[in-house]
Amino acid sequence: MRWTTSLTPTCKAPATEYLACVVPAFELGRKAGLGLPIEPTDEQKLEPTWASGAQSPAQVSLPVYFHWEFRTGAGGDFEELARLLEPREMPAGVGKRPMDISQPGFQITPPPAPGATLELEGALRVPDAEPTAWPQETRTPFQTALKEILNAPWKAINQEGQEPILAAPIYGRWQAARHTVEMAPKPPDAPPSPPWLHELNLDPRHRAVAARVVQTQQEQLMASAWEQLGEIDRINQLRRQAQLARAVNAVYHAKHFTKFSEETLLKVVASAQSRVVVEAAGPNNVTTRAMLSHRISQSIIPDRAVSAPSRRMTNSRGAISARFQPVGAPPIALVATLNTTNIVQLQRPEAGLVTINEVSTVHGGGLNQIALYERIPTALNTAPPLENFNIVPEGFTPRRTLLDFPPGGADSPVAQAFRNAAKALQDYLEKKAFPSSFAGQGAPMNLPNTKQVLLQNLNPENTVNARARASLNITGGAGQGADPLEPILDAPDFPQPMYEALRDLSQDFLFPGLERVPPNTVALLETNPKFVESFLVGLNAEMSGELLWRDYPTDQRGTYFRRFWGGDQPDIDVIKKWGDSKLGDNARAGEKLVLLIRGELLRRYPNSVIYAVAATLKDGRLDLTPRMNAIRFFAAR
Repeated sequence: MRWTTSLTPTCKAPATEYLACVVPAFELGRKAGLGLPIEPTDEQKLEPTWASGAQSPAQVSLPVYFHWEFRTGAGGDFEELARLLEPREMPAGVGKRPMDISQPGFQITPPPAPGATLELEGALRVPDAEPTAWPQETRTPFQTALKEILNAPWKAINQEGQEPILAAPIYGRWQAARHTVEMAPKPPDAPPSPPWLHELNLDPRHRAVAARVVQTQQEQLMASAWEQLGEIDRINQLRRQAQLARAVNAVYHAKHFTKFSEETLLKVVASAQSRVVVEAAGPNNVTTRAMLSHRISQSIIPDRAVSAPSRRMTNSRGAISARFQPVGAPPIALVATLNTTNIVQLQRPEAGLVTINEVSTVHGGGLNQIALYERIPTALNTAPPLENFNIVPEGFTPRRTLLDFPPGGADSPVAQAFRNAAKALQDYLEKKAFPSSFAGQGAPMNLPNTKQVLLQNLNPENTVNARARASLNITGGAGQGADPLEPILDAPDFPQPMYEALRDLSQDFLFPGLERVPPNTVALLETNPKFVESFLVGLNAEMSGELLWRDYPTDQRGTYFRRFWGGDQPDIDVIKKWGDSKLGDNARAGEKLVLLIRGELLRRYPNSVIYAVAATLKDGRLDLTPRMNAIRFFAAR
């Protein structure tokens, strides 16, 4: 440990530890800090705590108010390290590394020669460095064998009786809507469409990295995807239930509702008449919308004609019709009878409605008694006598009705007489008790048109879909299909720059051969758009498979990774919009320049800000004064 008595020490010794202390610089402060007695004369003069130069004491006692420790590094400040940087040409082979294709794991005819290699580039490359061409004698057989493997699953699907085949995936097939790849023909023939899909998948240099990244980070990526999903899983469950309800109700609508008569359909819907909308053409062909209950109230049909008691009384399967209607007789058309403009003169009965028991009593007393009852229809004058038969025998409790009477044999005279009397009473009720219309009440309802409107409004395609839309509030960019009840398919978005994943795997994926670059070198590199595009397409394809395996609701056509270098703007557009472009023409980053600095400068000063300054010509030489001024500026900081 080295000590210094200077208040502002100069630390020049490299790799040396120092202890810095805050101490009083005047003798009066030293004595006060140490608790020493202060003389009156001390307050009148300010003498330094210690003398400098040759008179400096060998030892001095000082109070320490604050201290800290630090260590100096190797020699060289910012300016000195910046001056060490030199521009150099990249050595041969930097930016590429060999990729062995002699043993690909599948049979190639003829097999490649032992040690056959291709040059694999990274995300950065040396400007104007062309990759070594793939010799045709090894390229054609390799790509032919690889094409058969990639196309095998799709061929198996389209062959009847063929079992599915598992093979290597075709990167980008869902976005391009192509499930097979083709080899590029010889010039001048045009390449197959889209060119980027076939070039990417038939060149092993473009398929080498993506799978490893997803396998390494699959848990973190899936956790982020589920977090972005939100409540779509619950919404999809509700939509699937709505699809089931729509399918079941569509069967009932087609097999039953469409075959109902106008009157039957009106009675069926009457229970919900205050919630069913009916459209009608008004004056000047203007369509008006109103509830079914309002349409009935505005028509000539009384509201009680479709009430629950009326529906039970005229129901063709009800107890009354089952007992007293002849077999095969049409249902009682009460609504159709009332839906007319005939005006009926109402007559008030003397004492309520005529009962079946009164009809029997009158017949038992003789025909001359019928005139006493004006409310009994004259049709009973011709009815046969009932032979002293009482419809409601004495002794029955008041709650017993005429439906408790067993009609007996179907063809017996008594049963036939009973049917005639009941039919006469029913006719009377229709004609007298329920008149067909009332003067000045309204116009008749167009029953056929009402039926069509009701069928349309009751169609499950409309009702269930509307119910689902009203109950589910969906925001954001979730995909929608042609069916509004189709489960939502989501595409997660991963905004992190994916060059970091490559860097974590190996530095060679970013810039192969960096270890062969000399220290203190400054050089220009450029981005490799082909590598960036192929890597991101493969990354999206591998992530699609992972999402499918984890039951994530996606259609595998999304572009989950769009950023390679980072920044506000994505590096690639959505893959399904690439169209017929070539590989390397879709990266927004393009071929941009990258400054490579390999030296101690950024290691010693990692927070340095680097920017480019335009040089100027002076006396035929580049004037580097702006460069040196910038170095001095950052050194001062």
